[in-house]
Amino acid sequence: MAALALAGLCGSACTPQRQFSGVALVSYPGGQACFTIQPTRADAAGPYWLRQIQVGDEQGKTVWQTTMSPPLARAHEPCIAYGQTLPSATVDVHPMPLAAGKTYEVVLIAAESGQGGDIKGYVAMFKPASAP
Repeated sequence: MAALALAGLCGSACTPQRQFSGVALVSYPGGQACFTIQPTRADAAGPYWLRQIQVGDEQGKTVWQTTMSPPLARAHEPCIAYGQTLPSATVDVHPMPLAAGKTYEVVLIAAESGQGGDIKGYVAMFKPASAP
């Protein structure tokens, strides 16, 4: 599913520098799934440029997707809560309820070094402990 998300965002414009190799981080402040990326380089602790968030279920169905145009500069903290409305975002798929104990995949499409930086897919699997 994640490879489809990256391919769908890039279309025919993908270049060899675009990679699907980062790690998304999932936390649960207040019991709500919340996402950010793990920097892939020690010098990438500054803001990253978020282009898209996609969450899918075990069957590959997208349960939330939002796209930022232009890309949104984000700090690594605070994280982005599931279903959160972001500036410059278009909601492609409105957030559906998450089922407790079910496995989901989150993909954050972002560049670490500015709007012109290499685009990567940051991926994590997660299971909500309780439904929001």
